[in-house]
Amino acid sequence: AVAANAPTIGILASGIGNITPRSHYALAQKILGCGGSIISEYPVTFPILKYQFLERNRLISALSDTVIIVEAAQRSGALITARCALEQGKNVLAFPGEAGRVQSKGCNNLIKNGEAHLVDCIADVQMHLKLESSFQKARHSQMGIMEQKIIEFMRDGAGTVEELLTKMDEGIADILSTISILEVDGIISKEADGKLVLRG
Repeated sequence: AVAANAPTIGILASGIGNITPRSHYALAQKILGCGGSIISEYPVTFPILKYQFLERNRLISALSDTVIIVEAAQRSGALITARCALEQGKNVLAFPGEAGRVQSKGCNNLIKNGEAHLVDCIADVQMHLKLESSFQKARHSQMGIMEQKIIEFMRDGAGTVEELLTKMDEGIADILSTISILEVDGIISKEADGKLVLRG
């Protein structure tokens, strides 16, 4: 969220005057600089105690419209947050993981038990958040020049990364990073043969 200059909320398991570890202090400043908030239910100088992380998790889910679990062991804070979300009537999404992998077991069980919707790409998340059309409109209206160029070249017939690199008079690193952004945003996708396809 900070990298995208988007407002977010940091919920502490200690007082706001006792950010732990201290290396997170700079991140807290960036969150505030993006218009976000740092909040806590504890007194300002209250120390951090193990059980407070579990108490904090219920606030994370309570302040969220949807909780998305990316990784979770069978016993983990992320899974406790998912349980809190379910108790609060929130929508829970989970990314599936490799069978037998410890950090995937919690997610896989949430999906298997029907407690979470399976998602495996940004388009799935957008669909569940009902943001797909509004997101795409906002994304296109704010789209950078490089992104617009890539889309135009693709409409003119450029179908692979190599073709884009050949046709565009831009730095290779800039082109590749912009392609990655467009893929994450769901605007383009890469086929098994390496061909790029416009999705919108």
